[in-house]
Amino acid sequence: MRSSKMITAIGWAILLFIVAPVLIVIPISLTDIGFMDFPKHGLSLQWYEKLLRRAEWSESLWLSLRLGLTVSLLSTSLGTLIALALFRRRHMFSDALSVFFLLPIDQL
Repeated sequence: MRSSKMITAIGWAILLFIVAPVLIVIPISLTDIGFMDFPKHGLSLQWYEKLLRRAEWSESLWLSLRLGLTVSLLSTSLGTLIALALFRRRHMFSDALSVFFLLPIDQL
């Protein structure tokens, strides 16, 4: 029981370590002056407007979003189909294929 609480605590610490910078940077980016300032004096979306007005940044953003959505849909669909195939049909390569597809997870 103690090890599961330790794993949960480590998981929360890692999540906080990953998410905390985003939770700090986004509010600071809403400043109405030309540099980062804390505490805030006013709110503005000027940096996001400049980001979306520049063609190379907006094209890159949309490409990243399309690519991420496409890869997510493909990997979820393919993973579901493979899992169903391995679960419903047992053949002589089932164990080898299960190991092959689970190997990336095991390396964590």
